Amino acid sequence: MPLYGIGLLIAGLVMRLNDADSVTNVLTPILTILSGTTYPIYVLPWWIKELVYALPMYITFYSMYLESIGHENLTLITYLITATIVYLLLGVTSYARLEKGFRSRGV
Repeated sequence: MPLYGIGLLIAGLVMRLNDADSVTNVLTPILTILSGTTYPIYVLPWWIKELVYALPMYITFYSMYLESIGHENLTLITYLITATIVYLLLGVTSYARLEKGFRSRGV
């Protein structure tokens, strides 16, 4: 669910820049590295690690890993619920603001 909010943010960015290819060519490698599934997190600088921990992709991957080895963590579930609310609110409000701006300009 948090990814829907991020998707709405990216959709708004595509609408504003009016070029989907350039947005996806820039954001796809960045989000792939920051997801923690294709590149090891422990080799990243500390300030990028903090960004990785704030994004829901890594926490989702890590919580699935913990469940698969038999260790559940209630803190991660609480974080995912909170991230769902925050990212959906950010995505919906930013997309609604952008759409309102487009309507007022007649685009």
